Order: sequence, then C-alpha cells, then structure tokens
Amino acid sequence: MIYQKKLSRGEIEKIQCYVTPGLRLQGIAAVKQTTGADIVINAALFDMKKNPTAIYSPFIANGKKYGNYSAWGLAFDGDEFYWDYDGQSGAKHFCGGYSHAVINGEINDGLNSSERTGRTAIGITADGRLMIYVVSKSDAQRCTSYELCRRLKELGAYQAINLDGGDSSQWAAPDSRHSTGRALPAYLCIWLKKSASTDTTGRNDEMNKQYRVTASALNIRTGPGVNYGRTGTYYNGNLVTVTETKNGWARTAKGWVSMDYLAAVGGAAADNMTTRNLNVIAKLHPDAQAAAKAVLQEAGAAGLPVIYTDGIRTKAEQDDLYAQGRTKPGSIVTNVKYPNSAHNWGVAVDFCRNVKGKEYDNSDGFFNSVGAIGKKHGFTWGGDWTSFVDRPHLELKKFMPGSSTKTLVSQYGTPEAFQKTWGSASSGGSDASSSAPAAKPWYEAAQTWAKEKNIADGNRPTEPATRAEVWQMLKNYHNMTERNK
Repeated sequence: MIYQKKLSRGEIEKIQCYVTPGLRLQGIAAVKQTTGADIVINAALFDMKKNPTAIYSPFIANGKKYGNYSAWGLAFDGDEFYWDYDGQSGAKHFCGGYSHAVINGEINDGLNSSERTGRTAIGITADGRLMIYVVSKSDAQRCTSYELCRRLKELGAYQAINLDGGDSSQWAAPDSRHSTGRALPAYLCIWLKKSASTDTTGRNDEMNKQYRVTASALNIRTGPGVNYGRTGTYYNGNLVTVTETKNGWARTAKGWVSMDYLAAVGGAAADNMTTRNLNVIAKLHPDAQAAAKAVLQEAGAAGLPVIYTDGIRTKAEQDDLYAQGRTKPGSIVTNVKYPNSAHNWGVAVDFCRNVKGKEYDNSDGFFNSVGAIGKKHGFTWGGDWTSFVDRPHLELKKFMPGSSTKTLVSQYGTPEAFQKTWGSASSGGSDASSSAPAAKPWYEAAQTWAKEKNIADGNRPTEPATRAEVWQMLKNYHNMTERNK
C-alpha cells in the first residue's frame, strides 16, 4: 500500500510532533485515538535493537528536543510548515530527516540505500504544499532510497527528507491506513480543518500571498529595515506568507524580511514556449539554448509569464544600444561596447513579465523568482550585481566567469570565431550540448568522496557555505570516523 497526500495551509488546522508518554512504545492506531489527529505517520528514527525508546534523529515536540545529531527538516507552528535547520527557527515542533531526499527541486539521495523496503518521507512542494509519502514494506512498490527521491521529485517536491523506514513505515488517515504492528515512541500528527477540501491537487487562495526564500539564510527582523534587531532566520526554500509590505520589506508570521530575497509563488501555469521566445533561443549557443528553455519551462510551471526581450546581439545592435543615453536620446542601459557583452557571444538573454503594462513590475518579486530559477540552470543573474543592478538579465556562468568576456576573447578572439564552433545546433534550436566535452572540475574527486561518505550533499560546489552547514559537515565527518573505529 502507498499513502501520498498534498495539503495546503488552508486545509490544515495544526501539525505537531508527538512523543508517547514516558517514551513508551505505542501503536499508530492508539496514537490516532489518543490525539484525535486526522493523519498520523511514523516519523523519528530510533534504535530498535539497543534502545527502542531512544529517539535518534532530531525531533522537537512541544519545545522539548530529542535526538543526537543535527539535520535539516520541517518545522511546524500551528498550520504553518517550513524548511528549517535543527529547529533553529524556535518552532515548538520540528521533524528532522534521516537524510535528504530532494533539495531545491533536485534529487539528493543522502541515504544511498539499495534495499527495497518501506519508506516514509515528508516535504514541501514547489507551490507550497505539505507533501506526505509512505510506502509499506509489504507493497510491490517498496523502493530503494534513490527511487524514493525520484518519486518525490516527480510528485513536485521542492524540499523533502527521508524519515524512518522498513517496518516502521505506516500511517493512519481518514481514507486509508496501514499498520505493521510495530510500536514506536514518536509520530507526526496532522489535524485537518473540518471544512477543508480533500482535493489533493487544488490550491488555496492564501497561496497568492506566499513567497519562497531564495537566500541561503535570510534574517528575520523586528521591523522593516536592517537597523531593526534580528529575531530568527528563514532558509532557502522556506515558504512564507506575506501579510504586509513596506519600503521593500515584507511582514511574515515571524517578523520582517527583505523582499530582495523572496520569490513569488506563481499561480496557474503559464505557457512560455511562445514563437518569439523560441526564435530568441534558436540563435544562442547550444548550452544557452538548453538553459534558456529550462528556465521558461520551470517559470511557466510556477505561473511566471516570461518573455525574452533580447538574446544574441550583432556589433551594429551593440553599438546602437551603447549610444543610447550618450550620443542618442534615452537612458543608459549598457556600460559595455562590442564585443564585451555576453549578448555579443550568444550566451545571455534579457527577460520581462509577459503582461502588458506590467512588464517590469517587481512588486511581487517576479524578477527575483525568475532570477532564482535561472541560477539553478547555470545562469548568473544580473539582479545580484552591486555596481550595475540588471534584474532582467541572465548570462551563462560557464562562459562568463566574473561576468567578464575576457575568457571568451582570449580563447576565441571574436564572437564570429566562437560561433563557428557551435555546429548546426545554433540555427535549429536544438537542446544538444556543445560537441566539445566539458572539462571535469578540479574538485570532482573530493566532491564524490564527500557525497559517498555522507559528509556533504555535493550541491553548490562553487558557492560559500554557511556556518551551520560547516558545523553539520564536521559533525557528519565525526560520525563517520566513529563508525569506522
């Protein structure tokens, strides 16, 4: 049997982590009856052989912390749920992962288990719903940890964690239940609003005011500005509901945050694969074509209507644009001459909102949202620049280290010579990669080793790590050495 559910905040009354009285082992049916929860699933990892009443994974219930290591997971505050590290947000309920499963929409198999067995996972979808997935050990669909990660991604997970599995994987819900008979010391309990819809595909109107955090760590402040005190932290992928905005700041349930690091959660899907967009893409470098298409597809799925306003530029077009605001009427829109723009080399696009009259409206974080998607697909976003902020701009990072054309000029001399290396893909809109094999990064061996040893997840190899991430990697390394003694 398999139980899978997606719930919006509008359907949830509250979510709590539950620890049995005195940590005595208790069956799932008894817990459901005792708590009155509508949905109960197994949650925390425990040592069933040595000490079955000792909770091993990070778990916070009514403010009391259990577990002997730190990890990412989901925090719960009433009907709110969000991505958190080790309960640092201060929520009274937190369920940490046995391992990662999906991070920022990508598979991240932190468990790396080839055993086909029962699996339990929870997460947050890209549109901000709580996701629950449990497959029983006795079902033909029992799976490896990687197969679980793949299923979660296919179901729309943006962040997800793997919980305890095997015979522990069980659930009790209004429409189905599965019990292996194994009693546990800890569970996750969910109470539903009595008037809530049971439709698992619908979305609540509250989603129109929801945003996703795009920074690795975002300070929460007592007021709308950097001079106000810090009260906590949101992490990348957290979904927050904005109730008020003021001078570029947004009020959430926990305090004020800068809107520069919030991406609007889109509404209905948008069709971005228009003839105009495809024509712009068809003239780009093959790698830029693939990345630009991926941005359109993901933005469309998120309800973000994107139109590409510019792609490759000829010398005449660059010269004409450079003259604007200097020798020709208009405002200055570029600071570089030919061939020093990424556009001249066919590795950049400019975009805006495909809504008449609101093309450059960023009041809801539209450009931040598309910029965050672009970075996932290998682009540098101009909105991150400090000397010349260019929110509508994306350029392929692999060809523009430091946002400079020096590497391209040094290697190819001119954009025309560079284009001769593209082959036929540049005129056909192909998704194929460049024929030249990409050089392996210098850190590849160390990255693979760190992933295999569960010391680090291997993501964001060229980006800085937060102190929290460094602490976790050190803890993971310590755990590995202890296991190998």
